[in-house]
Amino acid sequence: MTANSNDPANPYDITDYQTIRAQWYCKLPLRLWSLTSLWQNIESLEAKHAETLLELHQLTHTLAGSSGSFGFSELGRAARNMTNQLTHVIEQSADAGETEYHILDHQLKQIQQIFDQNYRHRMDSIDNSLASLDRPAKIVKEDALIYILEDNEELGQELQRQLLPYGFKSKLFHCIATFKDAIDSELPNLILVDIHLPDGNSLDALHQFQKEYSSFPPTIAISLDDDMSTQMKAAHAEITAFLSKPIDIQRLTDILDQLVLSHDNEPYRILLVDDEIENLFKTEQMLSNSGMMVECLSDPRKTFDAIRRFMPDLVLVDIYMHECNGVDLVRSIRYNPEFESTSLAYYSIEDDDEKQILAMEVGADDFLNKSLSPYLFSLAVAAKAARARRIRHLIVQDSLTHLLNHTHSHELLDSRLSKAIENSEPLAVVMVDLDNFKAINDDYGHQAGDGVLKNLAHLLKQRLRTTDSAGRYGGEKFILILPNTTELEATELIKKIKHNFSRLEHLGSDNDVFKVTLSAGIACYPNFNTSRCLIQAADRALYDAKKAGRNRVRLAEPDSE
Repeated sequence: MTANSNDPANPYDITDYQTIRAQWYCKLPLRLWSLTSLWQNIESLEAKHAETLLELHQLTHTLAGSSGSFGFSELGRAARNMTNQLTHVIEQSADAGETEYHILDHQLKQIQQIFDQNYRHRMDSIDNSLASLDRPAKIVKEDALIYILEDNEELGQELQRQLLPYGFKSKLFHCIATFKDAIDSELPNLILVDIHLPDGNSLDALHQFQKEYSSFPPTIAISLDDDMSTQMKAAHAEITAFLSKPIDIQRLTDILDQLVLSHDNEPYRILLVDDEIENLFKTEQMLSNSGMMVECLSDPRKTFDAIRRFMPDLVLVDIYMHECNGVDLVRSIRYNPEFESTSLAYYSIEDDDEKQILAMEVGADDFLNKSLSPYLFSLAVAAKAARARRIRHLIVQDSLTHLLNHTHSHELLDSRLSKAIENSEPLAVVMVDLDNFKAINDDYGHQAGDGVLKNLAHLLKQRLRTTDSAGRYGGEKFILILPNTTELEATELIKKIKHNFSRLEHLGSDNDVFKVTLSAGIACYPNFNTSRCLIQAADRALYDAKKAGRNRVRLAEPDSE
């Protein structure tokens, strides 16, 4: 079951990449013929026309970028040198002399020479070099699985009991040997481990295990000792998070939200804007096979509409395009307040630091070089998309529960309802309210009340599908938006959530343990066909549930509108 840890360059499907690379190389003779023919046309003209030079610049620029991306660095460097010289000639315009054109001629001959010397050899080696790579097996799970390594059986079982209502399956191990056998058989989504065990130092063992896997699960260390020395040892062992005993279950579930639930969210959404179809296809394949959702746009003039429709986490813009300059495109995007929070980055072969900085000054957040290896490029894009998504979440989320806030709940409902109407699909809206919440604050303190709100939020994140959304509507009231969900499906789901929430134990200010119930009202499209009607109907159904004795779920009838 152990993955090949010596192969860091395979987060995507090698077979697809191999095919694209071979296709690109087969077209290389035609590309160089086009380059040579265009140069001969320029040489035959007494006046060096700017449009022809720009066309030549575009050809060498594209060749430089794609050569580097597909691993032909020598050819890429030669093409980049000619691109830089062409930039110099174009900037000088009429002042460019014969010396500048002699340099261009020499650079083109260098490109041709590299091609002639390496073409057959490199073509023969493409399949062999890529076919030899060994890809690690992917591990796919429907539900989050946690391994707990804890020698205190009573504490371990208590952790299992408290995690169960949140939907986390867990397995308990009391020694390093049985734990190692388990991870060799099946990797969990997360590991919770006591630092001090009778049969050895668990940190040393985990650090060794990490070296055996190309992708090791996030790990939380727990310990009675919470001094800096202990935490530094955990950090050295590359532990993801640290908790001191006795374990705060709310703090633990906060970390689980970040480390486990975030992996279940929809893939990062990347919008590629590049007028070179081949570059678009190649980049799309790399990112898609790294688990991202990619939309390609070869016409930069459609960028505004694409951002509105696709709602990307990150927009990647080629800095040099025929139809428009990438810098101008980024500047025009930033003119619009609706795109203010949209994350933008250039991706280009441009390696001049000053030009990169100047380009970023108009509103881009970063600059990615196309010459990065596919592995590093995919990692960089994923990291930037993750950060952009986190920042957006901070903007649209309620600060206590990390669910959608009131404003963005309304905006999302409008969007989801429009899609449901367009696709003739059902949609359910649920209003959820905690029962007797004022009494909880009065009896156990406002901090305990906040804990109850957070616990419900955690449970909703666990039990809802990735296509569903939850928001804090205000106070102790929550709104759930369930796309493509019928009345019966919504009712069954909410009843399960109500049951699981009633089993949760909450901690008061004096360490008193108490339980809470909730009530819910459901309204569905097409019975109610506007956002306002859906919310009002769900609210009335919620009121009926409260009036009937609380701890109930009620469905809004169409004639109640």
